[in-house]
Amino acid sequence: MLAKGKVLVRSAAAFWGTPWPAPPIAYGFLLSQLPPSCMVCYVNNSSHEATENQPLADLLTALGQAQTRGLAVAVNDAVVPRAEWATHAVRPHDRILLIRATQGG
Repeated sequence: MLAKGKVLVRSAAAFWGTPWPAPPIAYGFLLSQLPPSCMVCYVNNSSHEATENQPLADLLTALGQAQTRGLAVAVNDAVVPRAEWATHAVRPHDRILLIRATQGG
């Protein structure tokens, strides 16, 4: 990501006519990163920000799914029982799958 950011800063510097290296404000704007305590995980193939070692129950609450009945959760293709949601820590790049039971035919 840093290499890509350098390219962006160089092209921005060329556009604004500033000599390389670009002014510090360009670095902060173009090379912004998540805060150190944040990470990315994937819920049903969509990326979501979470804090490191955030309990699965907290992530589900933030997504509005904690009180959903008939919900099954799998993390990295392994089912996590509801009793373990409060203690299961979400790690960077975890793949979380939410499955909701439905009825009908």
